[in-house]
Amino acid sequence: METRSKLIPSDKVVGRTVLSANGQAIGKAVGLLIDLDDWRVADIEVLLNRDMAKPLGLRKGMFRPPTIRIASSAVQSVADAIILARSIDALRAQLSAGSEPEEAGPAVH
Repeated sequence: METRSKLIPSDKVVGRTVLSANGQAIGKAVGLLIDLDDWRVADIEVLLNRDMAKPLGLRKGMFRPPTIRIASSAVQSVADAIILARSIDALRAQLSAGSEPEEAGPAVH
């Protein structure tokens, strides 16, 4: 029987703090986007901390901070927090270039 010890339920990921590669808290994971072709997590939706919109080159929302999508390939590890393999500067450069991570906008309920 195959052991699958590296699996984690999605409800254990959502709500965790997301940290940049240099340890700065950028927000909380609010969702996972699944690629239906291969049933793998493609992106993590991150609700930014209020003070992170400007450093990432985004406009603050009037009532809530923006939500961005970060490719799962940008995740270094998941433990008590989700640690990215990218710094704030690298994330800002990707957002301004229009590549991953992309701005997700408000979540649809």
